[in-house]
Amino acid sequence: MAVSLEDRKQILRLSIEEMRRTYDWLDGAFVRMKTKTLTFIGGGLATLTFLYADGDVFIPNQVNGKIFYFAALGLLLAAIAILLTIALKPYHWEFSIENKDMESVRFPTTKDFLASEEDYLLYVKERYYEAYSMNMRAYEYSIKWLSRAFLPLLIGAIMLTVLKIFGT
Repeated sequence: MAVSLEDRKQILRLSIEEMRRTYDWLDGAFVRMKTKTLTFIGGGLATLTFLYADGDVFIPNQVNGKIFYFAALGLLLAAIAILLTIALKPYHWEFSIENKDMESVRFPTTKDFLASEEDYLLYVKERYYEAYSMNMRAYEYSIKWLSRAFLPLLIGAIMLTVLKIFGT
């Protein structure tokens, strides 16, 4: 049974709408990830400010205390460095349809401008797919490093706070 042209167009419209929702979700998730990254950087810097504001370095005299101190400081500083790398790394965020594309949409099947509505819908669907694929790679890279930096940040902050408050 052959599918009519109107049915194909309706299927393409529904597919584009679903891809638009998925793309919007990814866009929002990326913004939330960037917000978390900046929040964690602020938390790490606030912890360092709290610990060293009075000018006391509080390095323990015992060897195991020094190892504990420098391990904690290393964890905290490494986590902040990773978070700063995530925050400052430039990302190429792909859009579904660029303005330059809107001005001169050409299709591989024809040299005509907007040959048909079906060709245009196929083009938009393909652009959403390409944009989502490229943006998902950037999001996965960032979220991977964000989750890798969270525990060292937390553990380093707890260890240094314990040393500052309870012992030197």
